[in-house]
Amino acid sequence: MKRCSRSHLPSLEEVEAIMRSRRYKLMADYPIEGQYNVSLWQNRSGFAVVYGLQLTAPLTYAYAAQELGESLMHALSCQGAMAES
Repeated sequence: MKRCSRSHLPSLEEVEAIMRSRRYKLMADYPIEGQYNVSLWQNRSGFAVVYGLQLTAPLTYAYAAQELGESLMHALSCQGAMAES
């Protein structure tokens, strides 16, 4: 379960180094003020979604879309920009 805690925010550069070592290409990055970045990555095996320290991979297109949406909505909810309903 995702939480709204931010004990250590990895920089985009740290995340990129890890993902590039796994041959992933950054497709999209969503910085949300005061929250972890949410990013979508792709390689030959499929997709990955990174949300703070959480890496979810390998994912199909459909599961990546679901994980990306859930991560973005969670980050916005933690920011107070939207209500969970």
